[in-house]
Amino acid sequence: MKRGLLFFAIMVVVASCGVREENNNSYFNIEGRLIGSQGGDTVCLKRVDGAGYQFADSTITSLDGSFVLSAQVSGPDFYVLHVNSEPRAITLVADSLQSISLSAKLETFDTEYTLKGSPESEDICEMVRRLNIVKRVNDSLGHIFRQNINVPDLEGLKHQLDSVYHYYENDLKSYSRNYVTKNPSSLASIVCLSQYIAPRVPVFDPKEDIQYFKNVAEALDKRFPENYHVAKLQKYIEKIETSTEQGVPVFDNIKKGDKAPEIKLPNIKGDSIKLSSLRGKYVLVDFWASWSNVSTLNNQNLVRCYWKYYHSNFTIFQISLDSDYERWKQAVKDQKLSWTHVRDRNGWNAKAVKDYGVTAMPCGFLVSPDGTLLATNIQSENLDQVLFENIGKPRSAPKQQPAADNNQ
Repeated sequence: MKRGLLFFAIMVVVASCGVREENNNSYFNIEGRLIGSQGGDTVCLKRVDGAGYQFADSTITSLDGSFVLSAQVSGPDFYVLHVNSEPRAITLVADSLQSISLSAKLETFDTEYTLKGSPESEDICEMVRRLNIVKRVNDSLGHIFRQNINVPDLEGLKHQLDSVYHYYENDLKSYSRNYVTKNPSSLASIVCLSQYIAPRVPVFDPKEDIQYFKNVAEALDKRFPENYHVAKLQKYIEKIETSTEQGVPVFDNIKKGDKAPEIKLPNIKGDSIKLSSLRGKYVLVDFWASWSNVSTLNNQNLVRCYWKYYHSNFTIFQISLDSDYERWKQAVKDQKLSWTHVRDRNGWNAKAVKDYGVTAMPCGFLVSPDGTLLATNIQSENLDQVLFENIGKPRSAPKQQPAADNNQ
């Protein structure tokens, strides 16, 4: 699997750009409709900058689901559109004097929407459409494989399913590479470079596709020479090239069979919690951040696996690299993450990041009841298999769902 995805942890999908081309502020407008809304749904527009999300405008949908928003802008900038405080969002690159029209289904607004009036936002919409075709194909093929796990020629079936998947995957990669080649100075290229088919399965591999990153960084630097994330991209490129030249493996700090390094950090209540306090259980140590869309996707699978193996002596110890306490706290609540949460506001400079050799998020490590590492660099799509191999068949849950862990 592809590794070394620090760049995506820095600017996953909507990269906090906060760019400005001129000093004179003007406005852009959004006229939209949420199909399926009967009125009363909250639509919120936020600008993305280096400090996180900044409120721009909000409104309530009318009886037919329509809404109108506007925001002040001085040059192309990243915005996100949320509905009812959900973590899912539509990503926009809006510019002054643009009049954007948007239509989306309420239940799937972030994946099934149409948009006009903003060229770079239209490009992002097309990226989302194509990416979700591949995601749906991947999910469907996975379902077929699981339904036929006991067929005699399982390898033959797997080969056929892989062939179908690779056809769609290659089509997406071809489109994406063509886009960034033709539009290297477009902010939408940041979104294109940041696409994931699944957690830890990027469209662009940071090592094999490094030239695409370099071309975009060079073009954006000319257009936005003071941009913080362009500088981050350049530093990322330097790090990848250095690690490649020196032959440094991404996860060389710890390996299977080692004792899991101790972690002691404050939880949401401010109490210091140690990883070793969970001895006696199988523990998934997971690194994430609320601003990472890939982490949000990964959390959906973590929730499923957590309750599936809850009665098999399993729990999760999740380390957030968020600098914003309130945003972290709200994300835990909104995503219904019921396990132990701690945070290191030092982000990528956190001691635990260095101890575990983490260079990308999300990133998981399975620890045995006696504190030994059973698996490292766990990918979301393989978590079920890793848990089954190390814990065994999950025990049946009682009729009532159990109480969640309380070390939050």
